[in-house]
Amino acid sequence: MATFRALPSGNWNAQVRVKGKSPQSKTFSTKAEAEQWRALAASIEELAYG
Repeated sequence: MATFRALPSGNWNAQVRVKGKSPQSKTFSTKAEAEQWRALAASIEELAYG
């Protein structure tokens, strides 16, 4: 599951959570970049943990 937040600085924060694993979070300058990272992070989690 992914969550996106608009930060006061104008940047975007993306957080990916997978049950039983630590949340992964990263900040980007655009929401599009955050969404691309979310897709990549979710794919890696899926491959690594099934």
